[in-house]
Amino acid sequence: MVKHDPNQVRMSLGDHLEELRKRIMIGLLGPLVGAIIALIFGKTLLTLILTPYVEAQRAAGFSTAAEALNITETFAAYLKVSLLGGLIVGLPWLAWQLWRFIAAGLYAKERRFVMWLVPGSAALTISGLMFMYFIMLPVMLSFFIRFAASMPAPVQGDSEWFAWFYHKLELPKLQQPIEQTPDADQPKVIVDLEVLPQLPMLDQDPTEPDEGAMWIVGSTVKLHAGGRTLTFLPDVAGPIAQRQRLTEWISLVTRLAIAFALTFQTPLVLVLLDRIGLASVHRLRAVRKYALLGAVVMGAIFTPADPISQVLLAVPMYALYELGLLLCHLLNRRREQVAT
Repeated sequence: MVKHDPNQVRMSLGDHLEELRKRIMIGLLGPLVGAIIALIFGKTLLTLILTPYVEAQRAAGFSTAAEALNITETFAAYLKVSLLGGLIVGLPWLAWQLWRFIAAGLYAKERRFVMWLVPGSAALTISGLMFMYFIMLPVMLSFFIRFAASMPAPVQGDSEWFAWFYHKLELPKLQQPIEQTPDADQPKVIVDLEVLPQLPMLDQDPTEPDEGAMWIVGSTVKLHAGGRTLTFLPDVAGPIAQRQRLTEWISLVTRLAIAFALTFQTPLVLVLLDRIGLASVHRLRAVRKYALLGAVVMGAIFTPADPISQVLLAVPMYALYELGLLLCHLLNRRREQVAT
């Protein structure tokens, strides 16, 4: 079998550029088709991204709805999530077209090595996204939301000094009470507290509630209507109403997803550096302490301000560095065995 020798196939610079343009144009069809598919499932993707936030808010007793401050914000978030989803779906096709362009200039051994890197990179990317979604987000949300929920409300008597002080300053009242004269034609409304409905307080939801039934579980009011149970959570737990703006949450999740997808490529980057001779295994082992420092810095840059989130990014990143060193060692030993 004749081995492929790229030196035997010569192309002019114009031919290379034309081939690259062709591959890019064909490759961009992947993200385009992926974006069209993602637009169909865009609402599902948006709900999937909001699910960790909703569940964490519900567990802490806060309102589960993210805020949209204008009428276009929800649709803009839908488009953003759909386009990002389409890009992710179409990236393998784009990468395949670029690979076909690059492979023409590689030896057979080099092509086998790169072909091993491509599925490895995809697997590490998926692992990073799953780690971010199923571990990082729940822990981060639990820390921030429960911290806000733990804020104690002022008890009666704590603000007596402030009330006395404001009274001495004689600050003008922002709203003066409006005196209303009773209207003879307007009937007087009398509320009889004895006839107000009393909701049962249960330890858990009934298995088959009747249509229109209402009950209380803990501090949550529930109503069974239209074949489903509607939950009414208190807006405020303590003195703080914890809410998240929709666009800010999407941006945070996107930033974390990019950070985890990139940092989980660390083992392959180390293998590639060792393979092309830019950094040996011994050199990479010697700079372990700098790799640990870099992992901590990356954790501080890409995550929010809490130490838990920083640790959840820094620890896997350094562990992946050690995994990369192990892979480099095993591949070098295998290469030596084949050579002998």
